Amino acid sequence: MTRREKWTVGLVIVLIGVLGWMEATAPEPVDWSPSWSRYHDKPYGASLVHERLTDLFPVVHTTHRSIYENVDALNDTAAPPMAHVLLGAQFSPDQVAWNALLDRVSAGDQLFVAAAWLGDEVAD
Repeated sequence: MTRREKWTVGLVIVLIGVLGWMEATAPEPVDWSPSWSRYHDKPYGASLVHERLTDLFPVVHTTHRSIYENVDALNDTAAPPMAHVLLGAQFSPDQVAWNALLDRVSAGDQLFVAAAWLGDEVAD
């Protein structure tokens, strides 16, 4: 190899190394997709909402049960009035769950639903 060829190969190797380093240290693109998980730190994620719920409500209980199971468990105990915060892309409870939730609201509970789409039972 001639001296010029060695310089050319060396320059190509350095350029590939610099491009690889730039790609490795580039910031990750922001994920703007909506997420309703409290574990996602996306701009449209629910982690900030979950963190700040204690600012509005002193005691927060997170549950992954269905609405009917949760309301039925509350009816079995002498639970004080509480606020139900429901977040999701869609909110479409069946008639039984919706009536159970409305019974709790009529008994003094509060209901906050944030959803992009509401089912027929809720829209009526």
